[in-house]
Amino acid sequence: MNFVVGKERCRVFFEVKEVGPDIVVFVTGGDVHVGAVGLSVIVPSKINPGENTTTSYMITVPAHKEEEIVVPLARQIARGTEKNCVVIVGIHLDDITAEEMEDIVENCNTGAKKVIEKLG
Repeated sequence: MNFVVGKERCRVFFEVKEVGPDIVVFVTGGDVHVGAVGLSVIVPSKINPGENTTTSYMITVPAHKEEEIVVPLARQIARGTEKNCVVIVGIHLDDITAEEMEDIVENCNTGAKKVIEKLG
């Protein structure tokens, strides 16, 4: 499943693949690259027996800001679908403004909701 969220410089491209029971999501925009990788794994809750929660991990390329996006997206998708989820984010815009960054984060969250609607 491939789709785009947003407009102009703040467009975010989603490429979603089901890999067995799991999900891999590529999220890119601007100059495409790999800036961060996040993994959220569904695990039994130790606090609420009979319920699941997630544990998450992240790898980032030094000096990249995608870490602020990647784990929340992986966690949101994993929780919403009850599937393990890997998210790879690479979004780069020269001279990005604070408003553009907010738009990109909002577009990423909108895209995560779309993934959950389709695969949850």
